Amino acid sequence: MLQEHEDEDLMKLIAQGHQLAYDTLVRRHLEKTCAMAARLSGNPHDAEEIAQDAFLQLWISAPKWQSGRSKFTTWFYRIVMNKSIDQFRRHKKTKQNAEFIEEIVEDADSKSSEHMLISDQEKNTVHNAIGQLPEKQRTAILLCYQKEMTNKEAAEIMDMNIKALEALLVRGRKKLKDILSKEHFTDIGE
Repeated sequence: MLQEHEDEDLMKLIAQGHQLAYDTLVRRHLEKTCAMAARLSGNPHDAEEIAQDAFLQLWISAPKWQSGRSKFTTWFYRIVMNKSIDQFRRHKKTKQNAEFIEEIVEDADSKSSEHMLISDQEKNTVHNAIGQLPEKQRTAILLCYQKEMTNKEAAEIMDMNIKALEALLVRGRKKLKDILSKEHFTDIGE
């Protein structure tokens, strides 16, 4: 059964034109791909189109993919990230879903599970602030605060070392706090 194969093994079959291996890989990664695309592009409505483009590129690029060079997920989610950023640039939209916003505004260094409650107006202010972040800071924050990416995974996807990613996160949180404090929204954790 193909469902039991590792992603890398499926990619080898896809490189040979194996449609069922491709279908298996798509089903396995579609939900996470759409979620990541929605958050990175800033528009959940574009997520399906981004996912389709990413999976199409996977099919086309499969013969060139090199097993052992990087994990499949690192390689593929870099494609998703690039397609999402391209979509963001085309549309210049900055809306993320409310769940993500609540994660961003909670204290990044806090170990507590207490979440901040914020009004719709404050959510819109945070949406706009995230959209004002430089691209790399915005991407680092989006990847890490999805709770789906570790710093190591995000660093690999962004093709940088962990220290550089952590520096982007620190600068991104600081800039986000600065933007929000100018908007008189000062209860944001650092």
